[in-house]
Amino acid sequence: MKKISIFLIGVFLMSILVPSAYASTDSVIYSGYLYDNEFIFVGPYALALTDYKDTMASFMVLEGTAPVGPLGVYIAEGDSLKVNDITINLIDVSNVGVNVIIKGPVGYKIGRSQYEFVIDEVKTNPLNVEPGEAFDLEILLSNEGSMKAYTVKASLTVPPAGTIVPFMPENTSDSIYIGDFEAGTEKLLSFKLRANEKITAGNYPMTLVLYFYDGTTPYPRPYTIQFGLRVSGRTEIMVVNFSSTPESIRPGNENVKIKVNLANQGTEGAKYVKVYLDLQEPFSLSKSYESSYNIGTLSGGQAKDAEFLINVDKEAKKMIYNIPMFVEYRDSSNNLLKEEFELNLDIKGKPELEITEYHLVPETIRAGGSAKIYLTIANKGEEKAESIIVEAIERSEQPFDFTSKNDYIGVLEPGQEAEVVLSTDVKSIAEEKTYQLNLRIRAVGDKEKQDLNVYLFQKNIDIPIEKSISNIRIGVIIGLIVVLAIGGYFVYNNYIKKK
Repeated sequence: MKKISIFLIGVFLMSILVPSAYASTDSVIYSGYLYDNEFIFVGPYALALTDYKDTMASFMVLEGTAPVGPLGVYIAEGDSLKVNDITINLIDVSNVGVNVIIKGPVGYKIGRSQYEFVIDEVKTNPLNVEPGEAFDLEILLSNEGSMKAYTVKASLTVPPAGTIVPFMPENTSDSIYIGDFEAGTEKLLSFKLRANEKITAGNYPMTLVLYFYDGTTPYPRPYTIQFGLRVSGRTEIMVVNFSSTPESIRPGNENVKIKVNLANQGTEGAKYVKVYLDLQEPFSLSKSYESSYNIGTLSGGQAKDAEFLINVDKEAKKMIYNIPMFVEYRDSSNNLLKEEFELNLDIKGKPELEITEYHLVPETIRAGGSAKIYLTIANKGEEKAESIIVEAIERSEQPFDFTSKNDYIGVLEPGQEAEVVLSTDVKSIAEEKTYQLNLRIRAVGDKEKQDLNVYLFQKNIDIPIEKSISNIRIGVIIGLIVVLAIGGYFVYNNYIKKK
């Protein structure tokens, strides 16, 4: 059995117990261990452990230098001792001291006469701890008590948060050796940890437990300090997939819908999320659509779609284009962040039908006659054209009366060509000049490649028309008659009339 000093007993025997009324005990002032030959201060009182054995313990309470409360009274584990306005609850008894909970009025503070360790500063490197990332934890610890602690060892414990442990040691132990710790000095403790990738942003409690020797007993003393660590969380925006309508995009397509599915696979939400495309040739934004799309809030684990309508220039080449896409958002600390992605847009090819040459039979077409028009059609595009029809477009102001205004080719592979023939009569009233004939070439895409588009190509050719032979003869006769008439008049007027 251990005894408190004779001096303290003498002080108690010379003191007068003065009962007084105090406020109700409604707050936990201290929870922890009391050791032999140690005072702790609770508000205006000094409290000491006088004796302990098995499951029993006795205490002394001083107010100033005067003892208050009973001396030599033992209480058992689970019982309590009330002295004025504080209550001592005995939790358990060990071989190095007793574990107690002391309650008293709100505002009472706790102090130790021998050992008091305080965390002055907690730092992490990097500064922001993110889920799944390793970091260094530095704790600046000071001994603000009056006694030297010997052979100090520090152990870091992290209580679980639900079903997961927030932090784990990173290839090291969760305990470090400090050594002797003089009163009034500081020690810098360093731990290397890794944050669990499943934790969310928030504050997580941690416990620093010190084990040391006081130089008077062979047993180590524990000392517990609670503190918290802030985890900022991580926002991880990803493009899950994107699609287009129509699925196969070809040159000249308009109002193509691009749908991008964005997901936040991090643990921290993103707010004010805005998505926009950086469109360059051969793409442009549809006039009916805005350049950006507002998603709003994207919580951790959530996915949303962004949609755009774009046009594809008709001169676009068959290739895969990389379209930059930017995502702007603010994190939980209201920092503005920006991420860049690329959308790989596959532009399919299309047929391109052209008239490479043509000739007329006969070469000289006259009014009132007829002609055949021979056209060579070539596929200059990148895909096969099917069901090709070449058709002349009749116009009322032109002197053509087609007897065969269209011709069918069928299929042209890229690089292939074929000939079509159109037939027409030329009206006798046709003027002598060059007429521009409009032609329409109609084709369907490669059905084997799911190209069901109908392609129309407008082309023009020049057809010169000359006067007919009969018209020339009539003109010559009329000309001769006019000449003869003028000549006859001249002869009559100058010779016959004078006689």
